[in-house]
Amino acid sequence: MTAYAALLMVAFTIIATATSHRFWQFSDPALYRAQSTNFWKNVSMMGGMILLFVTAGGHYSLDQLFRGRVREPAPQPTFGERYSANVGPEDDNRIEPLDLSRA
Repeated sequence: MTAYAALLMVAFTIIATATSHRFWQFSDPALYRAQSTNFWKNVSMMGGMILLFVTAGGHYSLDQLFRGRVREPAPQPTFGERYSANVGPEDDNRIEPLDLSRA
C-alpha cells in the first residue's frame, strides 16, 4: 500500500515540477533562483519517495502492522556476553606466539 502511494506521489511530483518550475525559461535572476530552488527541492523529495517505494515502509510501518507481521525483535546479547563469550584458559591455544626471530 505504501509503495503504491509513493509511486503515485512521484508521478504527481514529476508532473507538478515539469509544469510549474521551469526555471530555464526565466531571465530575471530572482525568478530564476526561486524556480530553480523549488525545482531541485521537488527532485530531492522525489528521491525520498523513491526510497519509500523501495523500503515499502520498513519493519515498523503501518503496512506491516496491518498484515500482522510486526513482532518483537530478537533479544540482543549484552556487552559482556558479546565480548567475553567463549574466552577462557582452554581458548589460549588458539593464539599463536609471536615469532620475533624473523624481524
